[in-house]
Amino acid sequence: MFYVIVFAVVGIALVAIVLRRSDRPRTTVDPAPHHHTGAENASHTEHGSPERKERKRRRAQSQHDRRKRH
Repeated sequence: MFYVIVFAVVGIALVAIVLRRSDRPRTTVDPAPHHHTGAENASHTEHGSPERKERKRRRAQSQHDRRKRH
């Protein structure tokens, strides 16, 4: 008898979850096409700028530190 009650509660909970999800408005896909240049992850700072040089210096330093640890 215990299992019947447990499965009934689980079944009711699952039905409630499914009904609740179906009531939510669906996310709409933006119909406007987006232009992809192929450089989506590229930095927007210009070549040779101080910010790029600083990032490059920090990256090289951390790579050097990682090599030193081994």
